[in-house]
Amino acid sequence: MTSIEQNKNEFVEVCREYIELYQELEFNLNNDPALVKESVNDIEASKFKKVLKEKYSHYLDEVFFALNKAHGTSTKLKSPVKSKEVSLAKQFELLIFYITACGMAVYLEAEYFTADGEKEGILQQVKPNTSVIKAARKLYSAIENQRLEVGDWGFNLIRLGCGDPIHRQLKASSDPLRRMIREIILVSHSRLTIKNKGKGRFSPTAIVAITKIVNHKPIVDIRMIQRIQSHFEGIALNSMGPLTDNIDNLWD
Repeated sequence: MTSIEQNKNEFVEVCREYIELYQELEFNLNNDPALVKESVNDIEASKFKKVLKEKYSHYLDEVFFALNKAHGTSTKLKSPVKSKEVSLAKQFELLIFYITACGMAVYLEAEYFTADGEKEGILQQVKPNTSVIKAARKLYSAIENQRLEVGDWGFNLIRLGCGDPIHRQLKASSDPLRRMIREIILVSHSRLTIKNKGKGRFSPTAIVAITKIVNHKPIVDIRMIQRIQSHFEGIALNSMGPLTDNIDNLWD
């Protein structure tokens, strides 16, 4: 088993820490240059970057190769910021780590994103299934026949019998791979200019490498990634927000 599988909750925290650190760097690059060096130092010392470089460097190499070294592929910063403290090459590197962290965070624990997840269709309300509905109706009928007083509990039985939930309970509504790909598409769309044979999509080969980091099963191939990516074509991506853009979603 990989360390991610063994320590999922801990690794989610590591992803979320990197996301927050990178968003601080983005803000400082555009608004407070004096704090850029400190932000870069914090990111370089982050657990996420350390773990990926120590344990998954071969997959990282695949990601970076797919983005810029593969034939006919070019991936550049959409809005590069000149800075004495961090080169454009380093900005690109830290951004790719960020995109990876965002995709992994949403893949590993969609429930963290309840503030926007339900609105974006990533999470959905859990509703009573057929067995619960039938049992609730049968019990309510028995109570009515006996004329037993049960107070407000009877109203809850009526709601369950109609297929309505009593409490707010959310679950992931899509498979983790699709969540990851959606997040990578949305995060990279506003930050990267991509030229390749895949209609400017974030490299599916790079996404395959990221799925290896989280040890996704079953193993995916490029065609599977492309099919999922194609579902988002024609959609106004600017009207959709990455779940990880809202930092309030990231912490309990």
